Amino acid sequence: MCKGMLSVVVAAYNVEDYIEKCIDSLINQTYKNLEILVVNDGSTDKTLKILEKYKKSNNVIILNKSNGGLSSARNYGIKHSRGEFLTFVDGDDYLEKEAYEVSLNEIKKDNSELCIFGFSKIYDKKEKKIHLNKNLYKERFLEKIFSKSDEASIIVCNKIFKNILIKENKLFFENKAYFEDTGFIFRYLYFVNKISIVDKPFYNYLQRKGSITKKIDYIILDSLKNTNDVIENFYNEKNKIIYYKKYIRDMKLRMQIYTYRHLKKNGVKVQFKFDWKIILNSHIPIKHRIYLVYIKLDNIILKKKNNINL
Repeated sequence: MCKGMLSVVVAAYNVEDYIEKCIDSLINQTYKNLEILVVNDGSTDKTLKILEKYKKSNNVIILNKSNGGLSSARNYGIKHSRGEFLTFVDGDDYLEKEAYEVSLNEIKKDNSELCIFGFSKIYDKKEKKIHLNKNLYKERFLEKIFSKSDEASIIVCNKIFKNILIKENKLFFENKAYFEDTGFIFRYLYFVNKISIVDKPFYNYLQRKGSITKKIDYIILDSLKNTNDVIENFYNEKNKIIYYKKYIRDMKLRMQIYTYRHLKKNGVKVQFKFDWKIILNSHIPIKHRIYLVYIKLDNIILKKKNNINL
């Protein structure tokens, strides 16, 4: 691996309206020891044509593959990466120009295995800056993130990783539709001793409108089970499942809440069965415990057939 180099894996699928701004934001980074690996995941629009103009750039590498989804594209980029450090970008997003220089200075100063920075959600007419909950990243951070994770702690695009930890431990992305980041993060965190924090919104996360089909609604159930299995199997293999069991249970509970809300929002009838003791014994945030009470009451009212069970 090339010392000091940051490999930036860009997953690109049908992002003709956004990919140029994305790549330009990477080329213009103040940190120059970059390799920008753009994985064209079988795009059917003009994405590839736009990417071809970057072929003459010294640090932009275009990788073409058949469509396999976000996880597949990221894994392809990981396999081709050469940098000491690694990060991920989605092809419709972009970064502030000092993002990687500031973050890498922190990770080098702290001798940490992970750096997390803030991000902004970009809507049509507004943006929302997401700051970091610094209390999550102090002592016993893995237990805290299992139980009380927020979006900033789970997504991968606002983080810089040590490439050697990913490759030596074969930490690849597993899902095609949902929870890709969750399964990856909770395995990577097992190898982390220290986390560096940069509470500045460096990553701009575009919130695009799009309809979610019924087919995708049901894929989320497979993704939920697969992610749970991936994480439980990993900690079993490490002989740590007994210690982390209650924290993994919290994570699973919160993923079920997310799935419940997603399905309900899309008009799917859902029965979420759980024991009241779970609410009392969990470490999840109060707002999620209250929501579980709402779900329990909703289940009692909606006792109908043909519901999906979580």
